[in-house]
Amino acid sequence: MRAALLDRDGVINRDCDAYVKSWEEFEFLPGALTGLCLLARAGVQVAVVSNQSAVGRGIMSAAALEAINLRMVEAVRREGGRIGAVLCCPHAPADGCQCRKPRPGLLSQALRRLAVDHGNAVMVGDHLTDLQAAWAARLPAVLVLSGRGPQTLVQPEADSCPLTFVAQDLLEAARWLVSRQRAWPWQ
Repeated sequence: MRAALLDRDGVINRDCDAYVKSWEEFEFLPGALTGLCLLARAGVQVAVVSNQSAVGRGIMSAAALEAINLRMVEAVRREGGRIGAVLCCPHAPADGCQCRKPRPGLLSQALRRLAVDHGNAVMVGDHLTDLQAAWAARLPAVLVLSGRGPQTLVQPEADSCPLTFVAQDLLEAARWLVSRQRAWPWQ
């Protein structure tokens, strides 16, 4: 089995500085649903791994976050895609938890949940912490330029996190991953 671990905000849906706090604020990025469907048709399992500190900061409840994620999973399913797991770190940055990216805790949990080994997985994200988490988990990293990708690409710290591929968006990343399936497991 192969897996793509996807960040949520900026990869699947529009990111916003004030946090996505309700389904009404959630907006799929262009091509994201098509990319998720392409991965499903190719047999690539998908897990969403996302820092959601709005919960830890008291800006939204854990129940509100769960409701958004359930509706996202259902909307993807209706279009023909499949998200096998959604794992979120609800902690504030100062909490020092092991699940908040750039630590690899969420990625490791996702791989265990999907029963996929590291050699058959890739991390797709738009933020420096996504790349750092991939590096810490020893996973290849795909940077998408949707969301905060352009800012991430020029950060000096990004140089220490080797990129496997840079894509315009999730759809391009999905197409690339599917075309490279024979190259998995990653070396």
